[in-house]
Amino acid sequence: MIFTTQRGTLVNPDNLVRRSFNPLLSRANLPDIRFHDLRHTCATVLLGRGVHPKLALRMQIEDLEREISEYEGLKEGRLLSFGVENLDTLGELLTKARIACGLTQAELGEILGMTQQQVQR
Repeated sequence: MIFTTQRGTLVNPDNLVRRSFNPLLSRANLPDIRFHDLRHTCATVLLGRGVHPKLALRMQIEDLEREISEYEGLKEGRLLSFGVENLDTLGELLTKARIACGLTQAELGEILGMTQQQVQR
């Protein structure tokens, strides 16, 4: 999953956690957890609502398989034609195009005369 800002740039994971996720946990009086732990939380909630454990696991596996398949396709240069409906999807589209071109963030930054951190954002 790729998160973008309202301007379509990639969200810095550290900023997401520090500026949004941790304050939300504090306001909700929830214990400190890692952002990644939300997958486990989702599974726990599904189980608590009566979803069979195998179905909950299958749902997570299918999501992961879809992401891996898309990434492999991009690495093989299979970039389907995409339309940008709004700026919220631009960051994800640009990331997919970079991967399909076989470029790392550092390589794209060098081509554009930017730092790797600027390409991330």
